[in-house]
Amino acid sequence: MNNNNGKKSLSQILRLYFFVVCLVTCFSIAVITLINYQIVDVDKYVKLADFGNQIKQIVPAGRGEIVDRHGKKLATSSLELSLVINKEFPVPTSDDDENTIRQKYAEGNDIILKMIDVLDKNGINWNEGMCIKRSMPCEFKSEKTNEVNKLKNILSQQKYATAEDSISLLIEKFNIYGYNEQQTRDIAIIRGMMLVKDFSYNGIFTLAEKIDPSFAGKITEMKNLVKGITISETCTRKYPCEDVGAHIVGNVGPIYAEEAEKYKSKNYVLSDFVGKSGVESKFEDELRGKNGVLTIEKDKEGNTVNHYYMEGDEPQPGNNIRLSIDYELQKRLQEALGAYTRSHSNGRASSKGAGLVVLDVKTGEVLAAVTYPYYNINDFNTKYNELKSQAINPLKNRAFVELYRPGSTWKTFMSAVGLYTNAINPSTRFNCSNPFLDTQMECLQIKHSGSVGLHTALQWSCNNYFYNVAKILTIDKIDEFAPYFGFATDTGLELYNSDGRVTNPTFYREHGLPYYVGYTYQAGIGQAENYVTPLQMAISQLTIANKGTRYAAHILKSIDKYDGSESIRETQPEVLSELSKDSVAWSTTIDGMKQMASTVSSLSTLDIATKSGSPQYSDANKGLFNSAAVGIYPASNPEIAFGLIIEDGDSAPAFFSQLVAIYHELNHCRQQ
Repeated sequence: MNNNNGKKSLSQILRLYFFVVCLVTCFSIAVITLINYQIVDVDKYVKLADFGNQIKQIVPAGRGEIVDRHGKKLATSSLELSLVINKEFPVPTSDDDENTIRQKYAEGNDIILKMIDVLDKNGINWNEGMCIKRSMPCEFKSEKTNEVNKLKNILSQQKYATAEDSISLLIEKFNIYGYNEQQTRDIAIIRGMMLVKDFSYNGIFTLAEKIDPSFAGKITEMKNLVKGITISETCTRKYPCEDVGAHIVGNVGPIYAEEAEKYKSKNYVLSDFVGKSGVESKFEDELRGKNGVLTIEKDKEGNTVNHYYMEGDEPQPGNNIRLSIDYELQKRLQEALGAYTRSHSNGRASSKGAGLVVLDVKTGEVLAAVTYPYYNINDFNTKYNELKSQAINPLKNRAFVELYRPGSTWKTFMSAVGLYTNAINPSTRFNCSNPFLDTQMECLQIKHSGSVGLHTALQWSCNNYFYNVAKILTIDKIDEFAPYFGFATDTGLELYNSDGRVTNPTFYREHGLPYYVGYTYQAGIGQAENYVTPLQMAISQLTIANKGTRYAAHILKSIDKYDGSESIRETQPEVLSELSKDSVAWSTTIDGMKQMASTVSSLSTLDIATKSGSPQYSDANKGLFNSAAVGIYPASNPEIAFGLIIEDGDSAPAFFSQLVAIYHELNHCRQQ
């Protein structure tokens, strides 16, 4: 009995001991955890506490710069102050009942009205970015077509709905009551644009841009009184190059309704601006950078108590794009070609426009791509309709996109192919007599007739000679070799450019037209359905200068880190096609072009190879001609190749004397 009692006492003591140990352990863990929460990791847990009062706000990243080959800034970004509505603004949620929704709308309307009053008193135009005019009568803005259409779609309106119709629906939707007529209308205008811009917890809405720092200070003082209104530093795109290379650099603009899904899938917010054309569009991914995410903490009363970036959430600027373009060469050629084009009108009204491309023979780099008339990029978004409606549309890219018949400049290609395929040789002669065979086609026979050799045919542009070359080659052989010279094929250029086309029977059949052998003869002198760009004309000369090697044309020199510290990627010369260098085709064709240059007084003393052309651009009116020219310089050791079209003009080859002079002057200055 005593033994049993002893055993029970020992067992009880052990259980008690175990209980005490567990109690002490749990207490120790609790104390350590409390110390951890309140002392060691206090900052971490303060941020995690009350997580429902944390707001994530997108902070736009700085857009990368676009510079020329020497680092001259063509497009850059600057920080500007904007008045924005952010995610602290009262917005109903899916859990809110009808009464709460109406209360939040009413609260938001009061905030909007307060800001309108402040903006008006300080003379700041907040209506500039809206799609409905503030003044009476109430109208949509003609330049905001995309935004207007999106608003009508959101409000389930017909296309013919008026601005007044939209205002009425907005008043009802957002409970805009209890104000005078102008106040009601103003609030509705802003509410409508917030809908268009998809204002939500995922973005911000810009109420006014480019505000003065002193005004920004007033808003900062008010921010605790006006929920959801703040000053934001935004990156605004600037184009210090203005009208130099506008068609190349391109522009940025807002995300349109039809683009929304595409950009949402790439984590854009709909208030972002994106590249719309040119380099800005092509290299959007590289220029864009990575938006940051700012964490905003609020207390239970809704006041902001802290804001910070979590690790990895900081905005990262985009990369810089370095172009192959030489700014000074581009600028000087634009000015010179503009003046030259205006003064060479083919005996009629002033010329319509012009396109010029200059390539580096050894790399395929585009050194200059001139379109005349040109325009100031900074005017694009604000004066688009005005620019587009001009008689000579300056928005057309005449260097890369517009298509022209090459005329007699095509004869350099026919000469090279004829020699390369042994259809002719350097001593081949044809009889220049009119008309050609049994056709109505003729040659002007300028300073030649009778038996004519290749050099003379290139020098004086003998049509009959190249009718014969086309006859021997056949249209199939012409089509076969055209891509080797950059015609009707991919040029390699990173920016959009037209493929053009070359005459062939298939084209006529597809258009329900018969094909006659005369079209082959016409194709041999750059007429019929031969259509090219000045870029392709320059590429053909690059190929001849390189003895059959065609490099890809390119405008990207490198992609550099935003701070310029290093290049991420550099463009290397790329061979797209190659013919044998051993052929006499190259030197013989260049010799003939040198003889042609000797007939132009301003070129006669230069080491240049060139060919002119007067392509007829209208089949309906036989008297309408463009002026075309191609060239290689220096002819003895080529460095650059170029192609030029002057619409409804004349004497294109003579412009090359100015081109060479400018090129030499700039090279000389840079070597000093």
